[in-house]
Amino acid sequence: MKRDTRVTIKVTAELRNELDDLAKSYGLTMSSLGAFIIGQWIESVREKKARPAVASAVYYCPGAPE
Repeated sequence: MKRDTRVTIKVTAELRNELDDLAKSYGLTMSSLGAFIIGQWIESVREKKARPAVASAVYYCPGAPE
């Protein structure tokens, strides 16, 4: 079984209140919503790094057929 660990971040009071309101609207705690947001962001970064940049001949040679 995995154990959760604590991550502390500093945000403005305004952002904290927005996060709290958003979490409540989804029936979540701020901690759960924060964990979800961070997890989604990390996954998108992983996907972006895993996808090789694809460039077509048009990029290198304007006017070339695709």
